[in-house]
Amino acid sequence: MSNNVVESIWRYLPNLGILSLRFNFRGVGTSEGRFENGRGEIEDLLGAIQFLKGFTSKSLPLFFIGYSFGTHVIHLSEPLPETTTGVVFVSPPLSMMKFELSRFNPSRPYLILTGDRDPFCPRETIEPWGSRSKNITLKIAKNTDHFWYGKEAFLTKEFELWSNPLLKDVLS
Repeated sequence: MSNNVVESIWRYLPNLGILSLRFNFRGVGTSEGRFENGRGEIEDLLGAIQFLKGFTSKSLPLFFIGYSFGTHVIHLSEPLPETTTGVVFVSPPLSMMKFELSRFNPSRPYLILTGDRDPFCPRETIEPWGSRSKNITLKIAKNTDHFWYGKEAFLTKEFELWSNPLLKDVLS
């Protein structure tokens, strides 16, 4: 949770009126527990959802935004709550973990952000995703690798452009 990608998005979301929570999965940083290849981490994600529900009684936009391994946990967590506004994957590690398009909810909008120099998310693997489904928006940043150093503004700009229509629908 303490890297440039997660922090830049987390800090930007309140500008859009979005309540945000970032957390480490089990066994990362000072979090308790041990790494469980995504299966146990699903429980961490579901626990975070329950935690957020305690903050408000009104319905707020609910986005799931994952970076690298976090995208895999979100992917494994489908089906996500019906109240999910949208899902964002930043640099999904397709060359290291199995992702199945059939797990994507066909009625839910997805934004996938990656760099054209990301060795863990090869362009030839991710590009077909954008053409296979109308609900997937794919944006590829030029001269960008998996770690996004110096390219964080691309992430926040693309999220804002993609989420504005969704937020209008949810908040109106």
